[in-house]
Amino acid sequence: MTTDIAAALLADIDLDRLAELMRTQGYRVDLVREPGGDLLRSATGGLAFEIRGGSPAPECPASFIDLRCLAGLKIEGELDPAVINAWNVQRRYARLHRQEDLLVLTLDVSLAGGVMPAYVVTQIAIWDRLLQDLPVFLRETLAPRAAAAAAGPAKVAPAA
Repeated sequence: MTTDIAAALLADIDLDRLAELMRTQGYRVDLVREPGGDLLRSATGGLAFEIRGGSPAPECPASFIDLRCLAGLKIEGELDPAVINAWNVQRRYARLHRQEDLLVLTLDVSLAGGVMPAYVVTQIAIWDRLLQDLPVFLRETLAPRAAAAAAGPAKVAPAA
């Protein structure tokens, strides 16, 4: 590995540097300081999300060797767990789960071994795409289920 590449690798990242990388991609990002830990807040396509630091870097506790992207959507009414499972089967990177009355989408980003800044930017772009896909997926998945429920239970005729 050349010295230039080695110098460019990120073995960890702090939230200020991550916010800077996101701003270069056109995101509006706010650094929020909370008692439970600092985080970044942003949005894409009208959907708010947070990025939290994961494991602190051994040499610098203000930096992290992994990150977690999170977005929550409020659930009104019942949600069949099969819908959540369908998302998780169809999508490789982000996971969907239910947490009380929220549908939570998460994506973990690891910097283990060192990564180029472009890798982090690409992971944020993947997160952006998946987060924007979620409402479309929910509409397309829930609409047929709602229509079937409105039509009433299916009738089964005896075999002749």
